[in-house]
Amino acid sequence: MNRLLSVNNLNVVFNTFDGVSRVLRDISLEVGECESLGIVGETGSGKSVLSQSIMGILPVPGKIISGSIFFKGENLLSLSSKKMGKIRGAGLSMILQSPMTSLNPLFKVKEQMIEVLKTHSRLNNKEAVYRAEELLRIVRVPEAKSVLERYPFELSGGMAQRVMIAMAVSCNPALIIADEPTTALDVTVEKQIIKLMRDIMRRFNSSLIWISHDLDVVKQVCGKIAVMYGGIIVEIGSTEDILSQPLHPYTRALMDSQPSVSKRGRPLQSIEGFVPNMLNIPDGCIFDCRCLEKSGDCCQGTPPALVELDNGRRVACRKYL
Repeated sequence: MNRLLSVNNLNVVFNTFDGVSRVLRDISLEVGECESLGIVGETGSGKSVLSQSIMGILPVPGKIISGSIFFKGENLLSLSSKKMGKIRGAGLSMILQSPMTSLNPLFKVKEQMIEVLKTHSRLNNKEAVYRAEELLRIVRVPEAKSVLERYPFELSGGMAQRVMIAMAVSCNPALIIADEPTTALDVTVEKQIIKLMRDIMRRFNSSLIWISHDLDVVKQVCGKIAVMYGGIIVEIGSTEDILSQPLHPYTRALMDSQPSVSKRGRPLQSIEGFVPNMLNIPDGCIFDCRCLEKSGDCCQGTPPALVELDNGRRVACRKYL
């Protein structure tokens, strides 16, 4: 499989009044052509900052201090804002978790879709309107022509998310990043969006990064999973391997805390303790203060690096050194 995206030793900090927050530390991952990667972890693990770094939309005061992000063999971090703007939308696109706040409330759906299409293609106004209607039909929006004339507040949450998906695929991007795209939706609509995204990948031959805190959602969409905690990747491998035999103590704890029909009648598990303060990162393993499987001083000293095991599986835990 040809490599499409390669993130290498990425480090991101946020300069705050309280000090320097080391939000991402030595992040490395790869996504191949037509491949789907799920990035999971609890709130504050750095998932969204990673996606923003890849897209080149990291908000102030965030700053990439080292590392590289290669897309189709080109280092995105070395590009001018103008060239990055051309790649964003045509090569890379993003679906955000809150479509109602992502769409501009002052403009109709048609105007917003036309702007995207004309920015990244040579379509005239009439052709762009036709293409926008066609895209809405592809993402299964009923009465597509009517929806084009509506404002975002006139759409349901599920309908607005379909519009966002249509805009994301409008220029046939090689890689789509979906940041918690079903969080604000009910279960029925969530299932429809998941099925739609699988169909979109096949239709457009796109790769996908799906960011979520919900392993049950990720396993329905992604062939690989990267588990993040406290600004690092603690485990990465195929979805089947990780869900059938999680290796890192945090991955196991995260799976145990997921609600499931099979756990009916049993109390929900929680992960005791708190995510470490990124302003004052402790020495040793980042999961030390919450790990129920540590023995002796196994979590002390130098933080464990990702160690490659069989079948491309990687885990950051001293038990596997």
